[in-house]
Amino acid sequence: MKCFVTYQSKTGNTEKIANVIFEELKSAEHDVRLLPLEETCLDDFEPDLFFVGFGVEKGFCPPIVGEFLRTLHNQKIALFGTVGLGGSEVYFQHIRDKVMQYVAKDNEIEGYFFCQGKMPMTVRKKYEAISNIYPHNEPVQLMLQNFDKALTHPDETDIKNAEDFALRMVNKLGKIHE
Repeated sequence: MKCFVTYQSKTGNTEKIANVIFEELKSAEHDVRLLPLEETCLDDFEPDLFFVGFGVEKGFCPPIVGEFLRTLHNQKIALFGTVGLGGSEVYFQHIRDKVMQYVAKDNEIEGYFFCQGKMPMTVRKKYEAISNIYPHNEPVQLMLQNFDKALTHPDETDIKNAEDFALRMVNKLGKIHE
């Protein structure tokens, strides 16, 4: 199967997951290409499946990702990304639903995978500054705890889940084409 993995990554978290997906597909002997979204050029490559990844920004995909998704027509797409704010499946579904506004109706979203990613230290400093003003504010304390938890992500479990996601997506399409 021909797969194209493209991503936008500011912190390196999504790039790490994109590389995991690429390596998993390559080791399963699929014809796969990997490029950052800013460098994406398909030339004569016509993939059966696009893997499109991004770091979530304020509960949404970056504008460049939306612009790219708008260019796709009659394609099979698998979304993936990293999120600084925890691992809630409900939140992940919410992100997917918001991104759908960029996906033309003639495309099919085959699935999605999101995992937690570490955030820049500037985010923690912002949380600390708020905490200094409001030391007993529970939501601020929770944001600090989440930041510290995210420092180890994407972790080995996230990597394994990304590998499983990649294979699940190509296997799903393989069954459709049988």
